[in-house]
Amino acid sequence: MPACIVCEDTITQPLCAVCMEQSIAAWLQEKLPPEEALAQLRDETVAIHDERGLTTCIRCNQHMAVCSYCYLDHIKRWLTQAFPEFVPEFTMFFGFDMHVEPELPMRGLIAGVV
Repeated sequence: MPACIVCEDTITQPLCAVCMEQSIAAWLQEKLPPEEALAQLRDETVAIHDERGLTTCIRCNQHMAVCSYCYLDHIKRWLTQAFPEFVPEFTMFFGFDMHVEPELPMRGLIAGVV
């Protein structure tokens, strides 16, 4: 299976950033004026979305190259800076298990062995 261009892990949940953005936009519009929410979210999605991948989104059939985790992590980082009060709810609704710090090199590590 093709790998994510951000984390280089295999894309196992092929839902593209544009499709995920729709759900996040609906949630965010409950918190901000729709124009403000959509414009800012769109800018963040465009910053990370890449259609050059070999993986196909299971919802819209568009090509994608960024995994769901990396997209959601990108949006969480943006929210942390722009609207920190929304982060706990965002993580509850959309977060996979987002507790891993990206600075830690996870590839090739075995639990308990460094």
